[in-house]
Order: sequence, then C-alpha cells, then structure tokens
Amino acid sequence: MIFTNDQMKEILEKIKDIEIRNNTKSNYEIDDKRVPRVTEILSSMLHEDSLMNWANGLGWKRISYKAFMKDSQDKGTYSHLAIEKFLRKGNVDLDIDLQIPNQKIRDSVESCLDGFIQWWEFIHTEYKKIDVVYLEETMINEYFGGTCDCLLKVDNQYWLIDFKTSNHMNYKYSLQLAAYRYLLRNERGIDISKAMILRVDKNNHCYETQEFDLSNEIDRNYINDCEQTFMILLTAFKMRMYTMMQYQEIIKK
Repeated sequence: MIFTNDQMKEILEKIKDIEIRNNTKSNYEIDDKRVPRVTEILSSMLHEDSLMNWANGLGWKRISYKAFMKDSQDKGTYSHLAIEKFLRKGNVDLDIDLQIPNQKIRDSVESCLDGFIQWWEFIHTEYKKIDVVYLEETMINEYFGGTCDCLLKVDNQYWLIDFKTSNHMNYKYSLQLAAYRYLLRNERGIDISKAMILRVDKNNHCYETQEFDLSNEIDRNYINDCEQTFMILLTAFKMRMYTMMQYQEIIKK
C-alpha cells in the first residue's frame, strides 16, 4: 500500500467538497451534493489503446460504433434484469417478465441466464446455506456512489459479486469490486470474505469466475491495493473536474 489509511482519509477530506454537479452524469446525491458513480470514475480515468483500435476496426467494417455499443449495453442490461428476477422469484420467463426488443438480444440473455443458473446450481452443491442479502443495492457516501449487483451470505460469510457479460475478464473489474467493498465496509458495516466477478457468456451458455478470497494474504493485499488505486483515480477525477470548472470561469473573463 502506498498510503496509510489515515493519509488516504486526509486526501479524501480535501476533495470531498469539490462540487461536480454540472460535470457528471451521475444522479447520486448526498446532502444535496452530487457525487460521481464508480463506473463513471473508472471509464473516465482509464483509457486503453486497444479500445480505440477496436472502435476503428468497426469503422473499417462500416459498423456503427454507437449502434454496436447500444446493442451490447442492451444485452447486458436485460441479462442483469433476468438474473435479478431469477434471484428474487426463483425463476424467470424471458417473454413474460422482460420486454426484450428483439430475438438477437433475447438469445444473448438466454445464454447469460443459462450460465448464471449453472453457477447458482453449482454453489448450492458446495455450500449448505446461501441467502441473498442485496440485489442492485445503491450505496452512496460523501465521495462517490455505486450499485452493488449482488451480496450473498454463504455459510455465514459475505460474498460480493459483480455480474459481467463482456467477452473477457479485465483488471478494471477488480477496482470496481474494491470500491464496492469500501462502501459496504464503511456505509453498511459489512466485511466481505470473498469478492467475485461472475462473467456469463452471451453466446455459449456458460460462465467463468474470478474470485478473490480475502482470507488469503495475496488476494487481500491485491484488493487493498485496488482500493487505494480507485481512491487515487477518484482524487484525480475530482481534481480534473475542478480544473475544468476553473478554466471555464477564467475564459468567461
């Protein structure tokens, strides 16, 4: 860890009052102040050349980047809804419970749901008692906010789970988990034992997991480092917003 907990708290205190109301897409508010979303911070501060190359490749194929992203986002949104309804009701009828706009998206959602159910049935063979604590739970503090996909209590241990429908795992997901862990610990008083990415495949009716066991020193140190990395990104995000607002005021003169 680069900073001690006290040093990190001192940094966060210095940035918490930076107003970002007109410079964020977030609708999270606390004490009438808007705070950024976890996903907004990560997408804004972490750019990869591979994403630009991929978008350029779509252009060469005369595929609209915006249309492609909209289609991908719809698949993810409806897949999340299907999983949420399954966990709340114990079953889900894609045609009755969800108004899926077309067959292509429905096929992807069915594949993702199948993958999730495989995982759900598997963990029920491995553990005695599994309870859903949170689903799509919004958590906010004075610095940032986020929505936790799922928190389970598995044999008296808390598991934080984030669902993904992307084609591959990505280190950014660890930063997202670490941010939600911070919110759970500091806003809800919950210490998790495991943090997990559950990727459900849009085409092959399967799943894969990336699990971090916080009783394991290596995994725990990694997630702690991810938490500090996220806080540094949050600081840079708010300072960038602050600088932009300063610049806008200067050019008005």
